[in-house]
Amino acid sequence: MYERVIPGLAVGVAEALDRLPEREGSGDLSYAYRLSLRIFFRLLFQAYAEDRGLLPYGRNDRFDRHSLKRLAVTLSSSDSPAATFDAGATTL
Repeated sequence: MYERVIPGLAVGVAEALDRLPEREGSGDLSYAYRLSLRIFFRLLFQAYAEDRGLLPYGRNDRFDRHSLKRLAVTLSSSDSPAATFDAGATTL
């Protein structure tokens, strides 16, 4: 996962930082890399916690609607309108 995900994520974060008005870390790839690791490990923890039952996935409808598992299923569904890629989108 590390070798396949982090490089692309770091580039995406760096590009997003460059589009922001002058901010700390803008144009700094090492800063983008650190942010990418933070995003990656938070998502990894969230997915693990949902899968192991440490979060209310499967026990709380409101949580289920916003869970990573639901998002993954929605995005992987071929007939879903959300499955189309929009390079200009800023939402998940």
